[in-house]
Amino acid sequence: MRYSGSPSIEFMPSEPIKLLEVNADTVPSGVMPLHFGPSVASGIIFPSVIIEVTPEEYDKIEKNELRLPEGWQTSEDLSKPNEI
Repeated sequence: MRYSGSPSIEFMPSEPIKLLEVNADTVPSGVMPLHFGPSVASGIIFPSVIIEVTPEEYDKIEKNELRLPEGWQTSEDLSKPNEI
């Protein structure tokens, strides 16, 4: 699933890339965004926000029992490409 802000905000260079990782090996801790600034010297020109949740927490997010940060909304699915 892809999460983003509104289209008018997503095109702003200051708007972070939003990543939600579902990881069965992490401990449940709720929604705790980790913010990273750009690192232009390393070739990373945009800020980012990463949230890591367990599969159970993700189920709660899908059921609206656990909330993502304000401004995060569901966008189209991004599927992993088939391996060649």
